Amino acid sequence: MSANRGGIFVPISNPDGVAPLLDLAFAATLAEEPAPNALVMVRRERGEAPPIPPHTSTFRAAMDFLRKRNSTIAPQLVWTDDPAADIVRAAAEQGAAWILMGSHRPVLTPDYRGGTVGEVLTKAAEAQINVAVLIYGPAQPRERLVAVVDYSSEGEAAMEISVRTALGRQCQMRTLMVPRDRSEPDLELLEMVKQAGKRLGRRPKTDVLTERSAARLAHQTPGSIVVISSRLTDHLGLPVDSARGDSRRVLVVHSAR
Repeated sequence: MSANRGGIFVPISNPDGVAPLLDLAFAATLAEEPAPNALVMVRRERGEAPPIPPHTSTFRAAMDFLRKRNSTIAPQLVWTDDPAADIVRAAAEQGAAWILMGSHRPVLTPDYRGGTVGEVLTKAAEAQINVAVLIYGPAQPRERLVAVVDYSSEGEAAMEISVRTALGRQCQMRTLMVPRDRSEPDLELLEMVKQAGKRLGRRPKTDVLTERSAARLAHQTPGSIVVISSRLTDHLGLPVDSARGDSRRVLVVHSAR
């Protein structure tokens, strides 16, 4: 992370996403970083629009959430004709290191990158901003986090936000390692897990993916929050098994590097 970047930028498009996104953003924010910034955008209809958009239900929900957190940050409310461009532009202007945004849970297709999400990923890569996409599931009373990582820039980014979240939530964390040679974890991957343990103050429980398949991945990620790099979702699929009523939240991480 460069010296002039830090913090998490949270664009929100519907009231259902307010609590899970902002709650995760606060948990993943380091003590030395600015509080998360929330952006609520209203699509401009044809014709003239007043200078300030109306207070939507999403904006009111964000205000209520931040008020309960005693946050001094107020959500931004803006008109937009191009949500993806406006999201990345606003995040870059604020020097954010991360964009945290939501996507509807895949049902008929595993592709979460349609529409605005896909456009943000392309533009954020050009702006050198990490993106984490939360695929919603219901909240869990006792959370456990599973980080699915390989040794790559995206694996490092997935581990980074996993450690941040585990520290902020003070929840259990497991690491599912995906070795380069499909057997023993490579030394760089083991070192990455070791360094994560130092930050957590304890070595996280670890496991190795025994078979490179979506079914095995789902079986070996029994947490309520699963963090995984987009590189591994492309290779393995998402750790979501909706056939058995899976209730996890999946956070897919895209590295800026």
